[in-house]
Amino acid sequence: MAVELMLYMEELSKITMPVVFNEPLSFLQRLTEYMEYSVLLKRADECDNPVDRIEYVAAFAVSALASNWERLGKPFNPLLGETYELVREDLGFKIICEQVSHHPPISAFYADSPHFTFSGSIHPKLKFWESM
Repeated sequence: MAVELMLYMEELSKITMPVVFNEPLSFLQRLTEYMEYSVLLKRADECDNPVDRIEYVAAFAVSALASNWERLGKPFNPLLGETYELVREDLGFKIICEQVSHHPPISAFYADSPHFTFSGSIHPKLKFWESM
């Protein structure tokens, strides 16, 4: 029974979903939303106290959750080699994102500012857990 259930769950990842379930933006565009509260990184750079600095960095790290609150739509999957660049002169940073692998899907990003450098990659994995 458990083997049959696992095979069935793996097949759910192969189902094509209707396009109306998607948000009208690419995953790379959604990555740039992490920079919405980049002012926290600027404030961290201006702090002399290391405790205050880490508080600002921690606040920035969890601030990405704010843009996903009650968001049900899934962004479109970017194509291999697709890029997205955002320049925010008013906030003093620019970010560029690129889809660097299709299978497995890996997106990389690099943000630059006079106050900080922020880079990383996202490579999500789809896995269904069976209950005990």
